[in-house]
Amino acid sequence: MSAKHIVNRTMLSVHAVSSNFKTQQLPQAWSKALKKNGDNRLQKKITAPMVIKWMHPPVGRLKLNVDGAFKSATGSAGGVGILGDHNGRCICAFAKSYQGTISALDAEARALRDGLAMCCSKGFLDIMVETDSLMLIQSVTGQSQHPWDLTCIFQEMAEINHKLTTQIQHIPREANQIAHHLAGYGCSTDQTCFWELEAVLPHIVKGPYQLDKVGGCSRKNLSTSAIDSSALAGRAGTAKSMGITGGTSTPGGGGGGATGTTSSTIGGTTVAGCTGAC
Repeated sequence: MSAKHIVNRTMLSVHAVSSNFKTQQLPQAWSKALKKNGDNRLQKKITAPMVIKWMHPPVGRLKLNVDGAFKSATGSAGGVGILGDHNGRCICAFAKSYQGTISALDAEARALRDGLAMCCSKGFLDIMVETDSLMLIQSVTGQSQHPWDLTCIFQEMAEINHKLTTQIQHIPREANQIAHHLAGYGCSTDQTCFWELEAVLPHIVKGPYQLDKVGGCSRKNLSTSAIDSSALAGRAGTAKSMGITGGTSTPGGGGGGATGTTSSTIGGTTVAGCTGAC
């Protein structure tokens, strides 16, 4: 390994650490101890850094990361999905612009629908899914009512998902950097882009992609939302609800998700009727 290569790898890691810091409150016992020892300048909460990264899926499984972007000022929107393996290698990815999009949730839902459709068309039927949109997760799992005018999109999503076995969870945006950068690319393109080789991915995502692939930073004291995935279309127009088998990801590496989170395996669903604006 050349010195130049070592320096480049080091700089990538430093960049990852510096750009992905989050903070958490210092334990109360530590704060009290500092005050007791005469540090009267401690007037506000002390925080400790928390580093975040994308986690590789377990060997033999694939992970789909999706994201949508919506610019209210111009009405432009786009969505993306990238499917990766346990080595962090891109299996396939897409980016596209959307017309007639009404909200960020609309763009996020379309991206998830199209990502599931991509996996289904390629014959990848057992996948893990990650999104940084908590609102999408809540709508997909029936924890909140999705807007009536998005009913058709959620029904289409459920029909595709009926053919798959999926496991979905919410992650912070910092762990979804490739999809996040590609979503902006999707907004700016006037065509549907599809990639099957990592070498031809847009330049804008090359940095985040390499960092995710080599595990450029580490995760510490981070937990993502634990989602029990119930019916995708568990609202008006639902014919059947999903079959669910609960599962738990193990803390540490290899789980493919956030450390210490729980997840659920989604079966299929069939949705009939459309009460929204089709």
